[in-house]
Amino acid sequence: MAKPKLPPGVRLISGRYYRGRYMGMVDGKRKKKWIGLTRESEGLAALYRALAALENEIGNQDTRVPARITAWLQQALPGLSMSEQNETARMAGEVSEAFEKFHTPQVQAKHILLFLQQWSNKGKLRTAQRYRALLNKFFKWVIVQGDRQDNPVEPVSTKAPPPNTYYMPHDVFLAIRDKLMGDDGHKAASGEMMQCYVDLLYLTGQSGMEIRTLTWAQVDDVAGVIHFERSKVKKKTNAKVDVLITPEIAAVLARVREIIRARQKKAKVARITPACVITNLDGSTYSAHGVNTAWARARTRAKITDVGATLKALRAKHATDAAEAGYSVEEISDGLTHAEPGMTRVYIKQKATRKSSVALPHPVKKR
Repeated sequence: MAKPKLPPGVRLISGRYYRGRYMGMVDGKRKKKWIGLTRESEGLAALYRALAALENEIGNQDTRVPARITAWLQQALPGLSMSEQNETARMAGEVSEAFEKFHTPQVQAKHILLFLQQWSNKGKLRTAQRYRALLNKFFKWVIVQGDRQDNPVEPVSTKAPPPNTYYMPHDVFLAIRDKLMGDDGHKAASGEMMQCYVDLLYLTGQSGMEIRTLTWAQVDDVAGVIHFERSKVKKKTNAKVDVLITPEIAAVLARVREIIRARQKKAKVARITPACVITNLDGSTYSAHGVNTAWARARTRAKITDVGATLKALRAKHATDAAEAGYSVEEISDGLTHAEPGMTRVYIKQKATRKSSVALPHPVKKR
């Protein structure tokens, strides 16, 4: 994931964020003073709180879009996961840069449309939708602050992307899974663990975040379930689900334990079970970028050209295969922790062309 664009005038120096303040001209050169804010490890929410406090202190609360974006993020980021904070801040940085010379009352619908067209004109419709959603939230906040009475985003619509109808066939999944181990010329050191990762994705139907951060403490062998809490919707619905440890899931967990023991024996270290189930060679958790890169390389080695054959497609494959196995939409919805069955139907793909058995006679004229 790309690093978030920092607010104007902010730099990251040796692990700490600094804000530059213009001090005037000295010997014909602009003189700046760098004011320390927060450490990078404290997260983006802390940065924006410190930045807002500094701007209040120096009387820099105005209606410039960059200043307002900074103040809005102070309230928008807390409560989000770290990955969501990074992505929201990155997108907000793009908005801040694009509207750098605007004050919030000056922004019109035509400016919003022009900004979104840089993605929609290239066919990146989902990206355009995501930026529109962020702008919509921002300008609703702007109205509450009293900068303006209307929302310039409302008149602007974005074309909906075509529905994702891709279903990953068994042979495609198995071919990529096999190549996670590498090929004859190169064996992937973490191939076995990556196979366990994709197996848990498919068997549990959970998202990549839930499997990457799954801890052994969540694996309840006594109750025979794995306790999951959806981080993506934690703030909205606090959705939780207990996934039954089937024999297939139990086999994957047993394989993970064997991999960990083999690693520790090879490294000649004490047998200490890491906190997370799926771990890298050094015992740390995988990043989203890391698992996606491993999958993409395996797909290339397997010579699979299906554009939709991504890790995210495994959640839809789980739902579709479950429906074909006879599970109801409600049962699948519970497993996916969806708020309503309608969301689940999007994940259940139509695997074959429907056939009509309706046979009507040709109309004839009544005498």
